[in-house]
Amino acid sequence: VALGHHNEDVLETFFLSLFYEGRLNCFSPLTYLSRRDIHVIRPLIYVPEGEIKRIASHLELPIVKNPCPMDGVSKRQDMKEFIDQKKKEDKFFKTKIMHAIQTGLPQWKT
Repeated sequence: VALGHHNEDVLETFFLSLFYEGRLNCFSPLTYLSRRDIHVIRPLIYVPEGEIKRIASHLELPIVKNPCPMDGVSKRQDMKEFIDQKKKEDKFFKTKIMHAIQTGLPQWKT
């Protein structure tokens, strides 16, 4: 099963875990679900959300609006805004955090 998580999803999930669970954690690029005997891959985790949006627009792909009433008013949205602010302060912020995730979280060493 391939999921469409992008680069910002990784960063948001990492910070949600850090700030609200008190642990360093994030989903893995490759996960084996033994109860279902399937592999889950996330092939877009290094692709920025903006790039995906640009390509989708260029290809005139249909965009499905998230029906969740909490879309845009959630802790995940808070993390989006936090990351955006940090990127303004340090243009390498996302790169540094992704490097820390890749080298520091055991499940990423695949």
